Amino acid sequence: MKLWIAVILVIIFVQADARKRQRAAHDDVRERHVSSHPNQVRVGANFEETMVAERPRGRKTSPARDGATPVPRNPCDKVRCKAGSECSLDANNLPNCVCIRECPDGLSVDDAVCGSDNRTYASECDLKRTKCLGKAKKSQRRKMKSLKIRYLGPCKTFTPCRKKELREYPNRMRVWLKNIFLQMYDTPLSEGGLTDKQRHYGRKVYSERERLQEFEQGADHELMEKEFRKFYHIYKYPVHWKFADLDRRPKDKKLSKKELGPLRAPLIPMEHCTKVFFKRADKNRDGKISLEEWGTALGLEAGDIDASLLV
Repeated sequence: MKLWIAVILVIIFVQADARKRQRAAHDDVRERHVSSHPNQVRVGANFEETMVAERPRGRKTSPARDGATPVPRNPCDKVRCKAGSECSLDANNLPNCVCIRECPDGLSVDDAVCGSDNRTYASECDLKRTKCLGKAKKSQRRKMKSLKIRYLGPCKTFTPCRKKELREYPNRMRVWLKNIFLQMYDTPLSEGGLTDKQRHYGRKVYSERERLQEFEQGADHELMEKEFRKFYHIYKYPVHWKFADLDRRPKDKKLSKKELGPLRAPLIPMEHCTKVFFKRADKNRDGKISLEEWGTALGLEAGDIDASLLV
């Protein structure tokens, strides 16, 4: 029992001595600091308050790591600029958004894009930079405001649409719509495939797919027309499906020139005839294609054009 008491007393003595030594060291540091900074010590202030008070004010710094010198934060770190522009510091070290000075070099032809102005740009960065620079000029502001990517790859040179091609356009477009729909049917929704409702309405197209021909580009026009008449009930839904797919902003059951733009992409058959074809399809000359005008132009009977199929 006496041994335990002795051990406890020794521990208490050691702890008290350690606190005494720590307090003495703290006071020694404080005296040295006061002697070297006599004008910075406030009456009644303790050492910690004095040290906080004398910290310099200025640009925020990032926390130091492993004893390294704190790194000043870049004012641009939290600035978000619009497409085609980047953050840059002015003479007063303040952040401003300016047009991208230079896009990456060493790009291949695969990076090229075709703009809505039918001009080929080296990359998406190059197009957005051009748009930014153009918007700064009053004479080009309106034109550049609508500049966007029409499709990936260099711009194609469209040949004039011949009368024969214009007559064949509905058949070739219907075959293409049917083929694309079948491809989308097997694609998961997470990868851009069809919704459950679209699959439901298009189930007949899928179930009869083995009886339908794919028709390679340049296939006989008469054969395509014959198949359309034979499987008219199957071709009907893909025509509605594509209209709904294009009708997005706004969803008003009318297709604007902007919404018809994707039909002029390189993969679309006879894309050089798209503009002429739908210009003729616009019977009321309002600059938009209604569901009725769309369906009629692609060969559907008036009674088979059904807005309830737009899902």
